[in-house]
Amino acid sequence: MTGNVCRSVDEYVASHPENVRRVLREVRHTKQKAAPEAVGTVGHGFPTLDHRGGRLVRSAAFEGHVGFGAPFGLHAR
Repeated sequence: MTGNVCRSVDEYVASHPENVRRVLREVRHTKQKAAPEAVGTVGHGFPTLDHRGGRLVRSAAFEGHVGFGAPFGLHAR
């Protein structure tokens, strides 16, 4: 990634090399399949899946791995 803040999940995915984009697209597809009513956004610079006013999960690409998990401060709604 170039250090620029991405405004959309598509921009975030596009900012990585092709081998990383493939993984990010697969993670995105899996998240959307698990929660089809949720909305993909970018929160704090990372792709985030929002649902009912809260953040469900986040993913991010780093050198050598892709992270996936629940954001801090997660509250059930």
